[in-house]
Amino acid sequence: MGAVHNIENLFKIKQGYGMVSYESGLSILDEKLNFISHINKKNGLHSNFVTTVFADTDTVYIGARKGIAQWYDNKIVKTFKAEEGFSGNLTRLIFRDVKNRIWVLTDKDLLLKTKNILKPIGSIRILDNHEDLILKGDYSASNHKLTVVSKNKITVIDLDKIVPNTMVKSTEISKILHDAEEINVKDNIYFEDHNRDIQFVFSSVDKNLLGKTSLFYKINDDAWKPFKEPRTLKFSHIDEGKYSLQIKSVNEDGYEKVMPNKIEFTVLGPFYIRWWFIVFTLLLAGLFLYNYVNEINKKKYIKRLNQLRVKHQLENERKRISRDLHDNIGAYVTSLISKIDKIKNSENTIGTAVTYDDVRLDAEKILALLRQTIWVLGNKDTNLIALYDNFKSYALKFLQTDDIKIIFEEEIENNRKFDATTGSGIFRIIQEALQNVYKHAHANKVEINVISKNKIIIYIKDNGHGFNPDNLRDGNGLINMKERARELGFKLNIYSDSSGTTIELYEM
Repeated sequence: MGAVHNIENLFKIKQGYGMVSYESGLSILDEKLNFISHINKKNGLHSNFVTTVFADTDTVYIGARKGIAQWYDNKIVKTFKAEEGFSGNLTRLIFRDVKNRIWVLTDKDLLLKTKNILKPIGSIRILDNHEDLILKGDYSASNHKLTVVSKNKITVIDLDKIVPNTMVKSTEISKILHDAEEINVKDNIYFEDHNRDIQFVFSSVDKNLLGKTSLFYKINDDAWKPFKEPRTLKFSHIDEGKYSLQIKSVNEDGYEKVMPNKIEFTVLGPFYIRWWFIVFTLLLAGLFLYNYVNEINKKKYIKRLNQLRVKHQLENERKRISRDLHDNIGAYVTSLISKIDKIKNSENTIGTAVTYDDVRLDAEKILALLRQTIWVLGNKDTNLIALYDNFKSYALKFLQTDDIKIIFEEEIENNRKFDATTGSGIFRIIQEALQNVYKHAHANKVEINVISKNKIIIYIKDNGHGFNPDNLRDGNGLINMKERARELGFKLNIYSDSSGTTIELYEM
């Protein structure tokens, strides 16, 4: 005989006997108590806690904790648990009545096997309250009656008089709450992903207080599940997606009716996966990319423009140097040649109009202009002090033999640095201002003052006869000086009257 522990009961079955145990399942014996087979969790039984067994055919019905199982051809072929209608905790009795119906008596209900489910006969009131339990049952085929013993009473049930209640009323949706706020059930139903408390409340289907209709729900293609509360279905969290909720009513005798209309609702995901945020993000990314590409193109354009501007400035500088060589150095060379010719053709006596000092003066001015031009071309970067010192050297050589007194003043707190273009541009402006004094002002004194604090200001003031600044016209050297100053980020102001002229060059 197989190992069976803590035998609780012995039942007569078609095969012989069924020996049940609360620990090791069921053992089937023949008429001579010889072991045939042992059925437990190892070969498919849902629980080893077996309370009863029934077999009047080749099929053995095994009553265990929270369900029954069908044993056929040495294997479990069907299990009836809560999903198949089993109610209660323990199986007390399984029997076939004279009308060939299979009945199951549990510690809570009387169930009728219908096809592949168990239907509770709730219209028969066996227990008075929830604390009462069914302890034992006995069926008499002679009078077709079932005797049921509970903790509080003994009940005799005439199975011929049991008429199952087939009437089932469908429930209706009463209200929907999310985070304790009611929403309109007629609108499209949407829940935010942060709505942690979602409730569906349904109407009651029992007309009297003793009604035992139960509600079940099904989401999408999931299995049917019972409500945990009589009329309220609660969800603490549902993942993002679209859902179809079905509700059915099951009466006390196991007959059911599905609510006609499904409840369709949508749970919205976090804002960052919603279509409007994705579109907004794509638009923002597109705008950023557009601005980024546009900024790159703009920088390329500015770089190209600067290159062209530098090229233009270099071309202007080349023309400027060429003009200076022609106008200044060329003029002095012509004068020098003329004076040499006069000396050569004269008797070179005392009182000769042209002297060797005149020739030397022209030669020194040519040399000063050449040195200044070489300095401008040879310096890539410079600073204000170096530029001003070079200009002073140039001015002293340029005016050293003339009757023009030159006064230098400076207040340089910030020795600013310049690139070659800016440095040479400033030099050219103040150089041309000094040459204008020499050529046109008829002055005997010129003051040059350089101030550098937060901004740079340069003054060139003479005591000549002056002129009317309003008479300036295009092509005039002063107009060109103003344009050059503007390109360098400076402004050139001209103040002139009969007492002299002041050129003001200041940084904008």
